[in-house]
Amino acid sequence: MTTLAKFIKTDNLLKFVFERNNTDTTAPKKTLKLASFDLDSTLINSDFKQKPYDASAFTLYNDKVSSFVKKVHSEGYTIVIFTNQKGISMGKLSVDDFKGRISMISEKLGVPLRVYAALKNDFYRKPRLGMFDELLSDLNIEADSIDKKSSFYCGDAAGRPKRKSYPKDFSDSDLKFATNADLRFFTPEYYFGGNLTETVNVPKFVPLYNKNASPYDFKPHPEGKREMILMVGYPGSGKSYYARNYICDDSKKHPYYVYVNRDTLGTPAKCKKACKVAIADHVNIVVDNTNMSTTERLEYINIAKAASYDVRCIHMTTSMELSMHNNEYRHCITKGVAKLIPKVAYYTARKRYEEPTMSEGFYVIENVDFWLNLKDEHEKRMYEMLL
Repeated sequence: MTTLAKFIKTDNLLKFVFERNNTDTTAPKKTLKLASFDLDSTLINSDFKQKPYDASAFTLYNDKVSSFVKKVHSEGYTIVIFTNQKGISMGKLSVDDFKGRISMISEKLGVPLRVYAALKNDFYRKPRLGMFDELLSDLNIEADSIDKKSSFYCGDAAGRPKRKSYPKDFSDSDLKFATNADLRFFTPEYYFGGNLTETVNVPKFVPLYNKNASPYDFKPHPEGKREMILMVGYPGSGKSYYARNYICDDSKKHPYYVYVNRDTLGTPAKCKKACKVAIADHVNIVVDNTNMSTTERLEYINIAKAASYDVRCIHMTTSMELSMHNNEYRHCITKGVAKLIPKVAYYTARKRYEEPTMSEGFYVIENVDFWLNLKDEHEKRMYEMLL
């Protein structure tokens, strides 16, 4: 019989440790063999539409689950559940109800285990490695202490298309999580169901940025004239980094540029007003918005031309896919301080996008490739994760 020995709740994460005979036998040996699982539709079958919620209304995935989990525990594996439970933070499920269900599952499995439940769409949520890193921290081990040949993660979100008798997978987050953690991956149909012919396509992430790109080399107007710079690019394309660090940085030895940004000012009207104030002060301007369409750009170009300002376009060539990846990466690397931009914002921007042309009134269009400045191996590991 197992008992709940430790329960920790934070805003982002729930952690459980279940022991047997008052001894935490989940503590690792010199080399850790890890048997890790998703929860819903992997270890158990859940009714997500159930109202009111009944913690006891679940069944194990099939009649092999308990014996299989007991077997790997007897072989020296540490048993861990990694599960996304955003519904708790959204108020669809109470912590107490989830706690009750996890306790019942532990009792049915009958082995010591650890449970990590990510509550929000942040660094802890699969396929990001926050929960995995939390396990390593709790066990006071490094990732290279895990026996990668034996260890595995089993989950149902494998990105599989619709199959006979099975619907399309809702996600590929479990497969990506296993790939990020460098664990072997099994689906429950394979591991518990004996479908040994089932295969999944392991995603291979290849950074699409130009690794040969040089650091940004901004030069002010070649004739010393006052100018307005329009940044063009997706959120996460590198345009804000460029504008802040290479145009508006006071330490650079070039004329001052006022920074105008909708995220800071709130509305397009306030951005245009800020431009007019800067023009009245006879200073240069950089407008760091996405500026995807000719219509959006024309409004700023007209303001600049009316004051005899030249207009430059700095066009970030970063693809939408890489920009979306950068959005996820900066959210992870800042542990949630940098908020995630919803995917719908990217698809909306793509619909609006029109490639800048000289006929719009620019005196120059500069295409800038994305340049990545990673400080250390930790940042490299984070950047190359599947997100």
